[in-house]
Amino acid sequence: MIEPRLASSATASDVSDPLIQVVNEVRDRFTTTLPSWQITRSSDPMEQWLQFHNPAVTLPLQGWKLHISAHTSSACEVLHSVLPILLTHAGSFKMTSSLSRLALLNQGRAGNSQIGKFITVYPRSDDEAVTLAVLLDKATQDLEGVSIPSDRALRPGSLIYYRYGGFSSQLLVQNAIGLIIPAIRAPEHELEPDLRHVPYKAPSWATDPFIRAGVAADLPAFQRILAQQYVLASIIATSINSTIYLGCDLEAARTCVIKGPGFAHYNNYDSSSRFKVQYEMQILQQMMPNAHIPTPFAVVEQDRNHYLVMEDIEGETLDAYRNKRMARGQYVSLEKLFSWSRHLCQLLDSIHERNLIYTDMKPSNVMLNEEGLIYLIDFELTHEAGDADPKWHGCGTPGYMSPAQQQGQPATVADDIYGYGAFLYAMLTGAEPSYAPLARPLLDRPSGLLRPGLSRALQGIVERALAADPQVRYRSMSDLSAELDHAEQEGAFSPVPFGGEPFALDEAARAHYSELAHKLLATLCHTVSRHADAWESAHPISYGLLARDINTGNSGTLLAMAELSEEFADARGKALLQASSAWLDASLPKSIQPLPGLYVGEAGVGTALLRAGQLLRDTTLLQKAALRGHTIATLSYGSPDLFNGTAGRLRFHLFLWHVLQDDAALQAAQACGSHLLETALSNAHGDVWWRIPEGYDSLSGQEYLGYAHGAAGIADTLLDLFDVTGDERLLPAIMGAGQWLARLAQPGLDDLSGLNWPRVKGEPPTAAFWCHGAGGIGRFFLHASQTGLFPDAAIIAERAAIMVARGTRNAGPTHCHGLPGNIEFLLDMYRATHNAAYTTEAYPLAKLLEAFAQEQEGNLVFPSE
Repeated sequence: MIEPRLASSATASDVSDPLIQVVNEVRDRFTTTLPSWQITRSSDPMEQWLQFHNPAVTLPLQGWKLHISAHTSSACEVLHSVLPILLTHAGSFKMTSSLSRLALLNQGRAGNSQIGKFITVYPRSDDEAVTLAVLLDKATQDLEGVSIPSDRALRPGSLIYYRYGGFSSQLLVQNAIGLIIPAIRAPEHELEPDLRHVPYKAPSWATDPFIRAGVAADLPAFQRILAQQYVLASIIATSINSTIYLGCDLEAARTCVIKGPGFAHYNNYDSSSRFKVQYEMQILQQMMPNAHIPTPFAVVEQDRNHYLVMEDIEGETLDAYRNKRMARGQYVSLEKLFSWSRHLCQLLDSIHERNLIYTDMKPSNVMLNEEGLIYLIDFELTHEAGDADPKWHGCGTPGYMSPAQQQGQPATVADDIYGYGAFLYAMLTGAEPSYAPLARPLLDRPSGLLRPGLSRALQGIVERALAADPQVRYRSMSDLSAELDHAEQEGAFSPVPFGGEPFALDEAARAHYSELAHKLLATLCHTVSRHADAWESAHPISYGLLARDINTGNSGTLLAMAELSEEFADARGKALLQASSAWLDASLPKSIQPLPGLYVGEAGVGTALLRAGQLLRDTTLLQKAALRGHTIATLSYGSPDLFNGTAGRLRFHLFLWHVLQDDAALQAAQACGSHLLETALSNAHGDVWWRIPEGYDSLSGQEYLGYAHGAAGIADTLLDLFDVTGDERLLPAIMGAGQWLARLAQPGLDDLSGLNWPRVKGEPPTAAFWCHGAGGIGRFFLHASQTGLFPDAAIIAERAAIMVARGTRNAGPTHCHGLPGNIEFLLDMYRATHNAAYTTEAYPLAKLLEAFAQEQEGNLVFPSE
């Protein structure tokens, strides 16, 4: 018998979902004719799959898997067509458990490699894979779905896709930069990453059974010339829904922009792609003539893919313009923003006069040319006011959509006014609404806190435009524009000196943040895994595992547990720290060879065991940390950096020496220091830096400046070693790196009072964070200022701190490249200088960080990006 209907194991909303109804309907027809099937729901709330498995079937660990694609509009019909085949001929498969979750997959919310994967089938053999593919293709040949970029289509237009890969998460491997990846075994039995290549690429040793059996048709080659007239010269941008090309019109002898299908629609021949292109052409024609909207030229069909050809507007998006300025800590000029707003409000008014709603107002949809003129682009989602067609439900960009848009209500002018409020918020503050805290109003991070000095009138305009109640918002874009004009005339900005905001870390503030820290300790105690004294990582690079590293795993969690347990003298926390340390010590790495690094690798594990042993006064844990240090000392050297490599090893050996006074640890630290001196690069000016070697993915070959992977972090650890040993052989490298970093510093902020750095020499400055910018490099100069080695180190550290305080308020909750690492640097500056301005500046960053906090099942959590 087939397992009971799903009602007993699903929520009420799941049971009423049309997909569940189809499953129950089809399954009822097979109750007496099929062997028992187990149907279970994935235990991972992030995944939400229904798993179908015949217990009599034993699956291989890897092989050719099939994926069946569907739109949300076609999913029920696809499921009706394929489920009888799968229940009759397959042994195991899974499907997404609701239409809403399928929509998220198709929007790329689970990553580009998951787009279109409505149903995944695990054949027992190559022959079964081929047989199923033919049957499923025939059953779905008149239905529509999206393309699956990581797979090969069985034929052009087919909903059946395939790729070679693992059938479970049993095989995993960690690479040199810490990414934990599903693995497969090559014919010689060695593990290799099971990569979801986009576009599709099979392992070199795997023979394609679908081509061998003659059931996989040739796929059309990419055509660069459309209709013998338009040349696709280069890609400007690509996304799930569309790819934007710079093109050339051979007949008209002019450049043009060509909008074609994105990687979820190329070669899948669905009617929705054709409709979108033809529809946008009609909207653009309806808006003509207008000097601030691109002129449409033609719709072209090639190999059943459809393209919109339109005017080429040279320039950059306001999104790109804003981001370049924010990397320098410079906000968008209010004078320019007021000028652009006058034109944009007029443009939106002209759209509304035609009874149309634009629905996707955001900086990336506004172009700025070299003359300073602006253009509104991308009318794909523009439609008539009040149109209740389901295809418009939920259309727009998260963060810019009004509450009514998010709920799928018909669009009105009030939605565009909300979108324009989000646009203003993004341009005024540099905070990207689509990256804002989930399920929280944008104004939980007030514009005046993100950009100190904004007038109350200007803040009020943003607040009114973003009001949850559409009746509170402006009635028209003209009304909003008039308010902006008034705010400009009254004066929209007054500079606030460093440390001049009305914040102080008084006793009330200290009590508040102590309470939050205590809640985080309680959260760690509540969320430990039921199966082990450890924590499952929800971060994508750790693949939902009980990861070990400091970066996204249990070593980092243990270090936090240790500090919190000590601060609050918490017996429950200390008991969990003891048990978790035992788990960490017994756990095995996922890498083929042990990784030695501090943030990724065994030095981080050792550091966590050392700190736990120190707090708990557990000599066994201290001995295990020392033993790990001895093991690390035997490993070959790789990258020189702090995060993955030798500098991190050096710091761990010094941790061991400080706690245990172990001479072997100090000798190992000195050996690391000698290796860093040997691998340093230099020039005739005495500048010193390091290069990441091969084997570290995109890091390889780079000569970084920053703290995580570059000269600042490496020089800081050498300075740690110098503090302990006084070894003057270290000084040329330390001072040479400091000289190199000082030479490459660039003024930042609107008044140029800050300092920041590029990721690598010759690039524009990056954002001022711990990993690559002022947040980490400033830390090195703060340390250097305390040794007296650099006459200007204190000034450089001070200007880096100013940059961090005023140039990164738009950041997220991640330590490496977000608010926590920068708050830590400001507090370190206060401890070193006793200048209260640093705590005053740290306070608003903490308030902004707090806006990301969420409660989940009574636990306090902060999401990563």
